[in-house]
Amino acid sequence: MSKNVKTESSIQTDMLIVLIVLSAIAVYYYGTRAFAVLTLSSAVCIVTDVLCLKVRHKAVEKNDLSSLVTGLVIGLMMSAAVPYYVVVIADLFAVVIAKHAFGGHGHEIFNSAAAAFLFVSMCFSNAVLMYPKPFDHLALNSDTLSEAVLYQSMTKTVILTDATAGSVMDMLIGKFCGPMGTGFTVILMTAAAFLMIRRSISAISFCTQAAVIAVFTYIYNGFSFKYTLSVLSGGMFIFGIIFLSCDYRNIPKTKSSRLIYGIIVAVLTIVFRVYAEAENAIVYAVVIAAPLGIELDRKAISFAEILSKERSGIFSKLKRRFDKNLNHVDETLTLINGSDNVERSDKITIHKRSEPKDE
Repeated sequence: MSKNVKTESSIQTDMLIVLIVLSAIAVYYYGTRAFAVLTLSSAVCIVTDVLCLKVRHKAVEKNDLSSLVTGLVIGLMMSAAVPYYVVVIADLFAVVIAKHAFGGHGHEIFNSAAAAFLFVSMCFSNAVLMYPKPFDHLALNSDTLSEAVLYQSMTKTVILTDATAGSVMDMLIGKFCGPMGTGFTVILMTAAAFLMIRRSISAISFCTQAAVIAVFTYIYNGFSFKYTLSVLSGGMFIFGIIFLSCDYRNIPKTKSSRLIYGIIVAVLTIVFRVYAEAENAIVYAVVIAAPLGIELDRKAISFAEILSKERSGIFSKLKRRFDKNLNHVDETLTLINGSDNVERSDKITIHKRSEPKDE
């Protein structure tokens, strides 16, 4: 197998490693209640996924870690003070509505964690979007919304006051009010580098989104480094790029499409942040851009058919640089199934996209 090809199981394992590290830091910041929220979210996603597969008469894949990854992502996007029932509702929505309603694993149109978070944040905004301060450890069985002192996120404060609060170091290590696992900027950037080196997320899409947002924010807000850092650190931005917009199940499968997709997500994030004053703009952008990513792949295939007829000139050069036939894309995921010492390579079918015939 080519060294450029990543198996689905390998990608899920890499994601899980990063999520476990983030979960450990979240527990250090917020105590045993953070552990309870993350454990509950993971368990509900796994059990619900298995039940849905049983109802649909589908086999349970032992090596499929997608439901565990989804559960941890949802948990880390939550406030440490979130009521347990809200977490359960988010998990059920993610697995039943955003995943299995569209055909199950590999056929999702939207990132299931992003869709679930938007659903509960609109239905239970006070429960989801109010946060304790770091190191305010909450009791496991307390009614946290009435007993604990909760605050708006740093991102919401910046939007309302147009001014940053806290030191640069606090923003880098996530020592501010917000979702319990999404603000550790230094750790997240290190994780992003690890995942890009491992080819578990698209370097093209990640760097495009981060660069567009950083440059726009820096110029638009008077060349303020601290304000730019507050935007990159808050609002789930870096976390959202890694686990939501660069999710291998939804991101386009060609290099040029990923570049365009990254620009689209970044522009939508800017629109929601600047004009709609959305607290977690990246989540809205990812949900809206997901169907556009599918269409980008379809257009890429059509473009390949046009280029295949060109034998010379500029179109021939473009064809060599951006060959869109999905059979030759480095990032195409491959499953390797062994049977009687014979390996069989099956490309995962995502969104039922058709491929051009070889000429």
